Amino acid sequence: MFPITHIGFAEKVINFRNSSVILGAVYPDIVITGCLDYKQTHYCGFELYDYLIGYCPDFARGMITHTVKPMGLDYYGDESYKEGYKGYCFQKAKLIVDRVIEACNIPESYGLWKAHNFVEMGIELNTIESQPYFVEELHKAIFDEAAMEQFTGPIEHYYGLKNKEIAESFKKLSHYIELDKSNCHTLAEKYNIQMQSKHSISIDVKKAEEIIESCRSIVENDIEEFLLYCSSKVKRMIEGGMKCE
Repeated sequence: MFPITHIGFAEKVINFRNSSVILGAVYPDIVITGCLDYKQTHYCGFELYDYLIGYCPDFARGMITHTVKPMGLDYYGDESYKEGYKGYCFQKAKLIVDRVIEACNIPESYGLWKAHNFVEMGIELNTIESQPYFVEELHKAIFDEAAMEQFTGPIEHYYGLKNKEIAESFKKLSHYIELDKSNCHTLAEKYNIQMQSKHSISIDVKKAEEIIESCRSIVENDIEEFLLYCSSKVKRMIEGGMKCE
């Protein structure tokens, strides 16, 4: 999922939000800046959570509402949801995979993974439309030095990173992910930047816009059911101490 969706989901699970919860909910997506790899940010396990809980409990809880391991929203979105193949976003991605392969000029083997990103962008736009204030709150959180200081040092120590590397990665997010004037066009343009940076591929932005718009409709009938299902699972994991790894 994309950042604003993760913020809204974290609030559903934790029942409140502040800068630390917001930053925790978004933190795994700093992978896009190259600071850490996907396994480190999304498959961090309870080891990182247990390490951080003493320094910044709100951040730690926000973080595991997002991850794949522990089983946060990205687990159910990417890996497994009910009886279908893989997660919710992959199940929906089957409906658009051929269009994404064409628009993104990619091999068939990349199709489903990239198509699930388009589903996520459709969800993101719907979330922003219903909860636009999360965008401003994310910007404020990124520049909330007191909140940042609680977790950046511990994470940098945990992974052996440079001083302030995590904080700088948060500030770089807006280069790769649209955090201001979010619409189908701006999300498609940012996705083009991601594809150029990661794969040296330029996509057809116009076609990508059209796919993102169609994804808004593809998810509208059952996205709330999905989020309710996930929030119930993740809340029980956090409150009950379930090691759902």
